[in-house]
Amino acid sequence: MRFNRFLWAFALLMLLANCGGGSSGANGDDPFNDNDGAAPVEALSVSVLNAQCQAVTSNSFANNETICVRATLTLDGTAANNEVIGFSSSTTLGTLSATTALTNSAGVAEITITNPNTNVGASNLTATFNNTTATEGYEYLAAETTVV
Repeated sequence: MRFNRFLWAFALLMLLANCGGGSSGANGDDPFNDNDGAAPVEALSVSVLNAQCQAVTSNSFANNETICVRATLTLDGTAANNEVIGFSSSTTLGTLSATTALTNSAGVAEITITNPNTNVGASNLTATFNNTTATEGYEYLAAETTVV
């Protein structure tokens, strides 16, 4: 009698264990997995700021000023941490402090642009992540010009 109970309990245990609790896909989508296999939606923005990384009313700077550049990256609407952002300029106006920077926990990567030769002119700064780009223009004016 005791052996029969053990045998029935063992059979019931094997039956439950073979259920597996997962989805093979043959019965439809896995209700426990929200990932539909799609790539995350990437959003990248770039801002040209003053030397203290504060907002400016104009992207025009005196030719001896330092410019802060901030790129912000989100993946599926969430700040992307530890992602590499590439930076490039459309001209040789100014010197980039780095051509790449890592995003922080807020999805922000920052570099600076200096103008050691005090050149005057305009350029575009482009931030890149994978195939996503964002571009913002900036210009250096003669040092005696008052930037409003």
